[in-house]
Amino acid sequence: MINPSIRGARQRQAITETARQVAEGDTEGEGPDLDPVEAHLVRVVEYDVPDRDGGGAGELIVVLSTICDPGAAALMRLVDLVPAAVGPSLARHDA
Repeated sequence: MINPSIRGARQRQAITETARQVAEGDTEGEGPDLDPVEAHLVRVVEYDVPDRDGGGAGELIVVLSTICDPGAAALMRLVDLVPAAVGPSLARHDA
């Protein structure tokens, strides 16, 4: 997640590439780190909620977490964080 005050396309691309390297473990402790003022690595779980009014069309429902390690917080544990108001039918997409 990039700080919205950073608007330059090149800088945003560089931050995105650094985040990708960090997430994939390509830095091996010697590579670049994300500057917490510029960006945070996050895990996003998106949901389709087909039984909501309108079939959920036009809605984006997500759980956003700074817990990026699946071992530290399994997908189903994050799912438990979704309020019951979202509805019983969820199709999950771990992004």
